[in-house]
Amino acid sequence: MSKITVSISIPGHDRSITILEDQKVKAILQEDRFSRIKNDTGKFLICLEKLTQLVNKIDHLIIYNTLEQDASYISNYLTKKGITINSTYHFPLSDHHLGHAASGFYGSGFNEAICLSIDGYGGTTTLPDEDFKGRYTTRIYKASYPYTFEEKYSNVWYDSNHTLKFSPNIIKDNHDYNEDLDIGFIFYAIGNFIGFPHQSDAGKVMGLSSYGKPNPKLPSILYQDTIYGNSNLFSSEGGIKLKINPYLQNIDKEISKDLAFSVQKSLEKVFIKRVEQALSYSDTDNLVLSGGCFMNVIGNYLIKKHFPNINLYVDPLSTDSGLSYGISKLVYHQGTDSIERDPLKHLYWGPRYSNNDLLNSIQKYEKL
Repeated sequence: MSKITVSISIPGHDRSITILEDQKVKAILQEDRFSRIKNDTGKFLICLEKLTQLVNKIDHLIIYNTLEQDASYISNYLTKKGITINSTYHFPLSDHHLGHAASGFYGSGFNEAICLSIDGYGGTTTLPDEDFKGRYTTRIYKASYPYTFEEKYSNVWYDSNHTLKFSPNIIKDNHDYNEDLDIGFIFYAIGNFIGFPHQSDAGKVMGLSSYGKPNPKLPSILYQDTIYGNSNLFSSEGGIKLKINPYLQNIDKEISKDLAFSVQKSLEKVFIKRVEQALSYSDTDNLVLSGGCFMNVIGNYLIKKHFPNINLYVDPLSTDSGLSYGISKLVYHQGTDSIERDPLKHLYWGPRYSNNDLLNSIQKYEKL
């Protein structure tokens, strides 16, 4: 009898559920596709109700979430709906990027690959020094079947205003610890400053960049020759230091366009540097990109152009909506040792609708 694995991911946005029958995807449900509210952060009820219509038992329930009460609510909700749950596993918050890497790797069909994951904040981390708390922003893994993900590199961002100086003996050789912003949060910070305050607005910043131009009056986005944010421009919370950057105190449309251009070019520089770094960790030519930053199609195109001989796979579920898929596949392979590959061939994994369903929906909205 086939085993049903259900992975439920409820970070602050891009909430989703993946259902596997053995390792085959039965459905991928995203809350905002049903609620019609982009990046919906509501009660997550619609996806859960759809889940109860698709399964009557769950062999392995995996929950990735930020609040314990949410996990308890989910388990109680499913039980009350008559769903039998045989086992429950809570996926660690610190493994956020591992979920991204798994989503890209298992979807790619590669037997082995280097996985590069970059997003705004990623998973939290608490190291042996109890006063040190940070967030993973960039991580690199060497992946191979059935479930090996060897951590090769991690960038850990910390807020120096709220974190005591940490002890040297906790520093790992393959970790960078930076109070300067990584590119994901840099992109968000500039977007917020020019009037696009939501994480999902990053695509608008990318689009606006095509209308901008080099502007020598703008402060540098990156600090000198590094790939990290200029601390003379950005505060540790991602705000803009206007007192020491007076040119930005009276921002207009033209300056906004030029800022978008500048941050896009900075992202492209970081992408190339990070890909060079990732490829240095292995002889494989298979590269998997995942994490929200790789929704930037201009940057992805530049990578393909700059590295024409690599086998490139960009996770189509790069945002946090792909976490439930990656986590479900990872846990499946950990439990079975299966080396069978089942790459993604399309993204149409939701419920099917008849022509009458579609017609009724259209007529309903026509009346609004």
